[in-house]
Amino acid sequence: MLQQLKQFCHGSVWNRLLAKLEVEVLSTILRVQTDSREVLPGDLFIALNSGWQYVDEAIAKGAICVISPKAHTSSKVKVVEDTTLWLMALAKLYRQELTALVIGVTGSVGKTSLVQMLGQCLGRYAKTYSTYGNENNEIGVAKTLIATPLDAEYLVIEMGVAKSFDMDILVDMVNPHIGIITHIGPSHLEGLKTSKGVWEEKRKLLESCQWCIVEKGYEADYQGRVTTFGSSQYADVIIGKQDVKVGDTQYAIDLPNGFAYRMRFYAIAHALYRYLNLKPNFTDIIWPLGRMSYTKHPSGACIFNDTYNANMLSYHVALKNIRQYPNPIVILGEMGGLGDQSKYYHEMLGRLLNYHQIAAVWAIGDHHQYTLLTYLGELNWYQDKQQLKQDLNHALEPNQFVLIKGSRHLQLEELLDA
Repeated sequence: MLQQLKQFCHGSVWNRLLAKLEVEVLSTILRVQTDSREVLPGDLFIALNSGWQYVDEAIAKGAICVISPKAHTSSKVKVVEDTTLWLMALAKLYRQELTALVIGVTGSVGKTSLVQMLGQCLGRYAKTYSTYGNENNEIGVAKTLIATPLDAEYLVIEMGVAKSFDMDILVDMVNPHIGIITHIGPSHLEGLKTSKGVWEEKRKLLESCQWCIVEKGYEADYQGRVTTFGSSQYADVIIGKQDVKVGDTQYAIDLPNGFAYRMRFYAIAHALYRYLNLKPNFTDIIWPLGRMSYTKHPSGACIFNDTYNANMLSYHVALKNIRQYPNPIVILGEMGGLGDQSKYYHEMLGRLLNYHQIAAVWAIGDHHQYTLLTYLGELNWYQDKQQLKQDLNHALEPNQFVLIKGSRHLQLEELLDA
């Protein structure tokens, strides 16, 4: 009965918010859905993008209201010009109903890993909700807000940007109390042009926050409301080789070989806990797949799966790890989203491979034509992912170490499918 009451109260909130958007519904809406496959009786279905094709399906499954960009014979369908903007408006209204402390996370690398870490660890103290997967654009952020329970005490939300003004839109919806920037580097250059452009866009997260957590060196504009982290002895949270130091207290961090890059996440978590005055508890974390995930292949080979994304910073981390193993197979996909700077950064990738003394690479993606200009080792260049998969399966054997890394559009995790 208590759960039913909670659902009803949640539903009454939706009806009140819909009224503000000039949508009147006779029945009480229990949930908001954007995927017709997930619709249950009592839901509101928002037809995003080509979702108008599934309006009949949603109604058949029991949706009591549908927001669509196209007219329909059913009285349950309410027509709006842009369903994405409508979803964002609803999410902004719902955000005003939340009493949770909202923590916004952005950066060039590590956003999803940090969000999942903080979501798990804060959940040990209080009811916490966090971004699922990497739903970090305007649609994903809106969906995360709408899915947040009204009684959540913490909300950790990932906020990604790819072009100018993206962060303005996200901050307007999220209105975070605390802003965290994991790191700044050359990512999404197609829209943001330079690393400085990346910083200028991502820093907008910090402007309206009560408190900021940034790497030492980026804090100048936020004096009085900032905690810094980094290897500098002047950082508030100092990253050591196997520990982090907060004030006079050192916390040992036991990480497996190849995962030292996660020290940054622990330092940020300590910085947040210092501000929140919580006792650190960062054990038994389940890390997201595809971010240097370690798996044992049925062949006995040891595989590092880093197929979620790729930029120069993450390449450096992955190559630094794999170089410590004898005769590894290094499979590298191209970097995406670099625009007219792709040639420059793939030439840099060739030099990075030389620096890490990687003797041979299996490469896939057209932009590796530029990697060939600077790389001094042996490069086997594939155009066909299935051929690459076939050759990899033939090469795998017990105790063979493999790195698979590339941008999301290549979906290189499919190389591991049976």
